[in-house]
Amino acid sequence: MRHLDLAANNTSPELRLERAIVASCGENWSNQMPVASGLVGPASNKRAAVDLVYREDPTTYSLIELKVDSDNPLFAAIEILIYGLLFVWSRANQDSLGYDLEDQPVLGANNVTLSVLAPERFFDGMDLPALATVLNRGLAEFGKQHGLVLAFEFCQLGTDIDLMADTKLAIDTRRRIWAD
Repeated sequence: MRHLDLAANNTSPELRLERAIVASCGENWSNQMPVASGLVGPASNKRAAVDLVYREDPTTYSLIELKVDSDNPLFAAIEILIYGLLFVWSRANQDSLGYDLEDQPVLGANNVTLSVLAPERFFDGMDLPALATVLNRGLAEFGKQHGLVLAFEFCQLGTDIDLMADTKLAIDTRRRIWAD
C-alpha cells in the first residue's frame, strides 16, 4: 500500500522523507505496512508498521526502518528485527490468519532483507560492523529454518544530497555501510 498523504502541519522529517521516497521512486516502493494488525487485540500495536517496503521482484523484498533525526542505530535494528520476526510468523500462519497472497503479495517473498536506512550522520561514531554481521548470520540461519533467505543491513542514504529535493537520487545512491 502506498500512503502519500501527510497533514500540512506534520513537520516530521522522517514521515516527510518516507512519503517523498514512495512518491518519487516508483511503484515498487510502498510504506506503512502493518505488522501486528489483529494479532494481539484490536487496541494493541496499531502503529506497528514497516516504514518502507521495496519490491525488487515478486519474491525479493526489503523491509526498511527509516530514520532521520530520531533514536539510534541499535533501536532501529531492534525495531526492524521485531517487524521481521512478525513477518516470518505471519507468513508461516497466513492461512489461519486469513491472509490472501493477492492482497498481501509480500507474504509470498522467499528472499527478504531487513534494513535500517538513514542519512550518514545517523551512523556517526557507531561501530556497527560486528553487530550487523551477527544479526545477518543469525537471520540467515533462522531464515533457513523457515524456507527463507533472510538478511540484515545498515544502509546510508546518498551522501551530500538534499534528501527532500533529490529523494530519488538519495535512494539510488544508497549504500550498505558494512560488509560481512
